[in-house]
Amino acid sequence: MVRIDRLSPQEDQRSRSIRLRALQDAPDSFGSTFETEVTFTREDWGRRLARSDAVTFVASEEGDDIGTVVGVADLEHPGEAVLVAMWVAQETRGRRVGEATARR
Repeated sequence: MVRIDRLSPQEDQRSRSIRLRALQDAPDSFGSTFETEVTFTREDWGRRLARSDAVTFVASEEGDDIGTVVGVADLEHPGEAVLVAMWVAQETRGRRVGEATARR
């Protein structure tokens, strides 16, 4: 069963791990690079998760993180969010993990 968690600022290492994995797997899909983000400090990752206008969800299965979604508040439509990042592990693609995560 897939579990969806909203990450808190204290889960900076979990966020770092899945984000770096996504950047390595799909380097052309993001507005940043592995080489840039691997240098971020623990505080950088925590600040990213502490933003009041953004949310990060991670999908996991049997204790392994298999996908992530990041949304940012839509300034033009209060109460709505814009999807700014999404990634699902290759081995779980086609199982609608991304869709389940984005619905959060």
